[in-house]
Amino acid sequence: MLKSVNGKSFLTNSAWLLFDKFYRLGLGLFVSVWVARYLGPELFGELAYVISAVIFFQALSRVGLDGVLVRELSLKPKNSNELIGTAFVIKLFAGVFSYALAFLLFYFFETFDSTILMVLVSISLLFQSMDILELWFQSQSKNKSSVIAKLIAYTLVNIGRVLLIFTEQELIYFALFTGLEMFFSSVALAFIYSRSDSFFNWKLSVDLAKKLIRESWPYLLSSLSIVLYMRVDQLMVKNLLSPGALGLYAAGVAISVQLSFVPTIIQRTITPFITRKKVESEEQYQSLLKKIFWVFGILGWLVCIPFYFFSELLIVLLYGEAYSGASEVLAIHIFTNLFINMGIAQTIWMVLEKKGKLALYRTLIGLCVCISSNLVLIPQFGIVGAAISAVLAQASQAVLSNIILAPDIFLLQVKSLVFIKAK
Repeated sequence: MLKSVNGKSFLTNSAWLLFDKFYRLGLGLFVSVWVARYLGPELFGELAYVISAVIFFQALSRVGLDGVLVRELSLKPKNSNELIGTAFVIKLFAGVFSYALAFLLFYFFETFDSTILMVLVSISLLFQSMDILELWFQSQSKNKSSVIAKLIAYTLVNIGRVLLIFTEQELIYFALFTGLEMFFSSVALAFIYSRSDSFFNWKLSVDLAKKLIRESWPYLLSSLSIVLYMRVDQLMVKNLLSPGALGLYAAGVAISVQLSFVPTIIQRTITPFITRKKVESEEQYQSLLKKIFWVFGILGWLVCIPFYFFSELLIVLLYGEAYSGASEVLAIHIFTNLFINMGIAQTIWMVLEKKGKLALYRTLIGLCVCISSNLVLIPQFGIVGAAISAVLAQASQAVLSNIILAPDIFLLQVKSLVFIKAK
C-alpha cells in the first residue's frame, strides 16, 4: 500500500501521529486513572457526564468542515489563505454560538453545580476555531508541527491535573483544566504557524463560505449524530441509573474509545495522498481504497481479541477494586472498534466521492438504534446493557446500513472483517 503513495512522507507523518497517540495514551491514561481514583466513581461520573454533553457542542462548533477543508487545502494549496481565513470565521461564530447554547440548555435543564462544570469544560469551544491550523498542517503533510504544538498543551494540562490531586482540590478545578487544553493548544499552534505564514494574509470570501457550508452541513449533522450515539449512552446511564454507575461505565469506555487511534492516524495521514491519487488514476485509487479497508479490518481484530480476554485484569490493575464493575463493560464495548474501523475507512471514500448525505443517513440510523436499544437494555442489564447498545449502534451505522445505502462498500467491509482481500 505504501508504494502507492509517497512512502517516505507517509511514514514520517504516520510516525509523528503515532508518537502523539502513544504519548497521549501513556500520559493521559496514567493521569486519568489517577484522577478517577482520586475523585471516586460518583464524582468521576459527574465530570464524565458534563464532558460527554460538551463533546456534542464541540462537534457543533466544528461545523462539519474538517474533511472538506483538508481536501480543498490538498487540492488547492495556493488558495490556503482564503480557505483558512474563511473557515476560521465560520468556526469562530460557531464556537461562540455553541458555548451560548450549551450554557442556556444546562441553565434551564440541569442543576446549578452541573452548569458551573459545563461553563468551565466548554471554554474549549471558544478556541475551537484555531484547530484549522492543525488541518492546514495535516493537508500539507506537516503533522510534526501540529503534534508538537498540541502535545505541549496536553502536557501542561496534565501537569496541572496532577498538581490538583496533590493539593486535594475540588471537582470544579478538574473541569477548568479540561477546558483549558484547547486554549493552550491554540496558542502553541498559532506560534508555530506564524513562523511560516502570516495571519495577516488570511482572506474572507463570502462566496467560499456559502460553498463550504453547503457541502459541510451533511457532515455537521452526521457528526452531531455520531456524538449523540457515542455519548448518549453515558447521558442515559446517569439519568436512568446514577452518577456512580456512570463513573464505572465511563472508566470502561475510556479505554475502549482510545484504541481507534491507529486507523484514525492512517486516515489523517493518507487522505491528502489518496485525494491526489484519485485525480491521477481512478484504478490506483480504487485499489488503494480496498487495501485500506482490509488493513483496518485486521487492526480491529488485533485490538478486540486481547482486550476481551484481559479486561478484568486491566481494569482492576489501573482503577482499583472500586471500579471492578467496569471490566465487563470494557470486554463488550471493545468490539465497537471493529465497526469504528470500517466507518473510518468509509469516511475516506465518502469525502472523496462527495457523499455527505450518505454519512448523515448512516449516523441517523445509528442514533435511532442507540437510543432505542439503550431504553430497553439499560433498565434490564444496567451498564452492561449500555455497552451492548454501543456495539449494536456502531454495527448498524458503520456496516449494516450499507446493505441499503452502499452495497458495494458493505461487501468490501464484510470481506475485510473476515480477512478476504477484495480484488
